[in-house]
Amino acid sequence: MVLLRLAEWLYRYCYPVYYPLYSVWKAISERRERKLMRGMISPAMTVVDVGANIGIYTRMFSALTGAAGHVHAFEPAPANFEKLEATVNGLPNVSLQHAAVGAGNGTIKLYVSNELNVDHRTFDSGDGRASIDVPLVRLDDYFSPGQRVDFIKIDVQGYELSVLQGAERVLRENRDIRIFMEFWPYGLLKASVDPSELTRFLQKLNFEFHNIADPPGTAFNHGGLDPNNAGQYCNLIVARKVPANRDIS
Repeated sequence: MVLLRLAEWLYRYCYPVYYPLYSVWKAISERRERKLMRGMISPAMTVVDVGANIGIYTRMFSALTGAAGHVHAFEPAPANFEKLEATVNGLPNVSLQHAAVGAGNGTIKLYVSNELNVDHRTFDSGDGRASIDVPLVRLDDYFSPGQRVDFIKIDVQGYELSVLQGAERVLRENRDIRIFMEFWPYGLLKASVDPSELTRFLQKLNFEFHNIADPPGTAFNHGGLDPNNAGQYCNLIVARKVPANRDIS
């Protein structure tokens, strides 16, 4: 907790120190995640970064997709978005949207954390947070029908189902799309979503999902995560099921 408070102090008052330290920490602590993403993203792809924060992953996606690809990054928190702009300044294959992503368009309240810049939420978690109004975007409206989307990263602190519901057409149209997302039962319940509702939505669209911490081929069991424990979560890779009769030679 002391380290988290120090990190937030550096973010607020000494950002030139915070950014390189945070970048190194992310590179070390999320090296498995980065390796997997590098294996899924290639030049000329279209990538969506939902909950881009200050742009650590946005910048990595820009390098992976190259000049022929494009990255669309969404971040609703004003302070984070300002820093996101600085992080990707000069990258021609990145488009930024100062907005939350959900199941509709318009505006939504962002409940701001005073303790962590990575814990703002687009729902009232009942802990007395102040809120601000921010733009809300639906991916099915942001992307034109038929527009290719190859990869979506989602990190929205429990609001994942709304993001996916607002992208149902995009998900149906892009057969080989992959999603990298956090699965946090505690946060989902705070957002009034049963964790099984999220998995059922993905299964309806013929997706399967894998906890990156499990051995390959292990069936995902969200019941192994305690929804009453804020510290229990995992990261999922979501991909379309391969038909049994599909020729993969």
